[in-house]
Amino acid sequence: MAVALKELQQEYQRVQPFLKLDFEELAGRGILEYVRREFLNREQEKFRIGKKYGMQTIDELDAALAAGRLKEDDIADDDYIELTELEKETQTLKRLMQRFA
Repeated sequence: MAVALKELQQEYQRVQPFLKLDFEELAGRGILEYVRREFLNREQEKFRIGKKYGMQTIDELDAALAAGRLKEDDIADDDYIELTELEKETQTLKRLMQRFA
């Protein structure tokens, strides 16, 4: 990994006049773009799962269960667990985006 980073820095030196960014800013923008992409991927997956049940968040799903609009038997265990994990991951990614923005 260290070798790849050195090669990237050397390549950067050749294109730096065109980019007009220092290496640290370019790296930060790359990290931010990666985090944004991961956030969007998880949001899409949450939507896919939630669409099955007419919900978008785990809170909505919990509220539907509590109100009796859905029964636990109606929801696949894997979907509930995955939606819970995706919700946590999107919150973490959201904080990272704020930090790197």
